[in-house]
Formats: sequence, C-alpha cells, structure tokens
Amino acid sequence: MAHTDPLPPAALQKIAAQVAQRLSPAAVQRMTESGGAQIGENFLVFMLGLDAIRRPSGRLAERVVPTGQWHHQIHHGTQVTEFARSAASASAATPDVTEVTTSDAAARIDDAIQWIDQNVHDDAVTRMLVVPAYYLTCFWLTLGSTDRVVVADKPEQLTALEYHHIYEGTDFVRRLAAIPNAQGIPTTPPGR
Repeated sequence: MAHTDPLPPAALQKIAAQVAQRLSPAAVQRMTESGGAQIGENFLVFMLGLDAIRRPSGRLAERVVPTGQWHHQIHHGTQVTEFARSAASASAATPDVTEVTTSDAAARIDDAIQWIDQNVHDDAVTRMLVVPAYYLTCFWLTLGSTDRVVVADKPEQLTALEYHHIYEGTDFVRRLAAIPNAQGIPTTPPGR
C-alpha cells in the first residue's frame, strides 16, 4: 500500500492548532455542523518547473525540486473542503502553517487519494507534485527507480491528462512538454 513521508506527532499537533486558529468562518461552521475537523493526509510538496519539463531527458526524480512545504488535507467528517500548507523555517524545526485554503481542489485531491488507495498496491512513497506552468497538482509515487504520477487537480481545458490514471514519469513529462503552458497576462489588450 502506498504511503507518505512521516510527519512527527508533535509537528502534526502544532499544525492542527495553527489551522484551527486560521479557519474561515464558513469552515468553522462546517466544523461545528460535522462535529469537528481533523488533519487528514500529509504530503511533502515538490515542484516540477517549466525548465525541467523542457529538459530533453532524465527521470522525473531528477527534475523535481523540494519546496520545503507540506500539504495537509482537512477533514470535516467525510467532507474535505479545505487544505493547509506548512513550511519549516530556519528558526523553527517543525513546520508552521503558511496558508489555509477553502477550495474545490481539496475534494478533488481527496478523490485522488481515495483512488490511489484503491488502485496502487505496492509500497510507493506518495508525495504532492505541483506544476505551476500548467496549474496542475498531482501525486508523485516513487518506488525504487520507478516514477509514477496521478493527477489530483487540473484546469478543465487540460485534456491531455486524465484523472484516475497512472502515468509513468517520463510519459507524464513528455505529455506536458507537448502542450502549451499557461501564459501571463498580455501586455496589451487583444486587437490593439
């Protein structure tokens, strides 16, 4: 069964206390209605940059960089409507919460977690992989020299990748390299 990197219990308690202080009023109401909230799954966050996608070869493991962040799913009973991110600093050995976000992405991420739990039967280490150039959030599963990716959240128009599918690492990068990445805001309005 796939597993995540361990987060020490003291760090998890600190994160839970900080999350409780930063929940939105709507999240507090959901917490009251559901009988409480808890930190669910925790994942180290890695990033795949556009430069690494355009590199001609190499394993996914050789292309990603650690962000120094953790991603935390926040459960209200069976619902997941928020997530938190935390990061360790030079002054604190355990991570501090940097954001608490209410988003539909939290439920899509939860769906991907459930799918992985049902469909990945080996002992892969599961980490979160963000790809900013495509507004993409995935799970990166590593086992030995094997890299696999499961999409957790993506823009609707990104049809080259599907939910509920395991991509081999180099195939995932090849697919991304073949499609245009998101662009910034144009400097002039269209038609000028």
